[in-house]
Amino acid sequence: VSFIFAGIATSIMFSQSLNKILKHGIILGKYSNFLIILSVIIGTILIIITFKLVSKNIRKDNMVCDVEIGILDNIIKIKVLIDTGNLLKEPITGKPVVIIEKRKLNYILENLKDNIKIYVIPYKTLGNEEKVLFGIKPEYIRLREENNYYSDDVIIGLYDGKISQNDSYFGLIGIDLFEKEWSSMEVIKKL
Repeated sequence: VSFIFAGIATSIMFSQSLNKILKHGIILGKYSNFLIILSVIIGTILIIITFKLVSKNIRKDNMVCDVEIGILDNIIKIKVLIDTGNLLKEPITGKPVVIIEKRKLNYILENLKDNIKIYVIPYKTLGNEEKVLFGIKPEYIRLREENNYYSDDVIIGLYDGKISQNDSYFGLIGIDLFEKEWSSMEVIKKL
């Protein structure tokens, strides 16, 4: 905010023929009260417009998408949140981890528990001690949008609790999963 106001005031000062001196790279001059008030008004308008544009494009609704997961001939369709902070990787293979609520996969896990390889994923959240997340490897995960994004190089971490309090999504998918094909802003725009 300070840089915006200073920049506006400086540009207004240079656009007018005010007494100014450039000495050792420092601009010395007189700033009138009118100039300060004008720069505050213009800066406030620019900041409001910028925040409206940014908040309109980055909303939680834009970050929730439908995902299709294939696990041993079973297909699960689930809503997940694209989480830019989810950088979790399985430590041995280095594959990205998509976190899904365990209750959404219980039916498949109970029927196919002998055929599924279990991964142990250590993690630490802010303010908590280290914990362990159990994971499974799906055949594929597909972002179900116009341009389907497909990956078979991912691990699903099974979370015991609820991820969303109002059940608007049931998993977290990291943006790094899409970096091979799309940049993060392109993923958001496509959703």
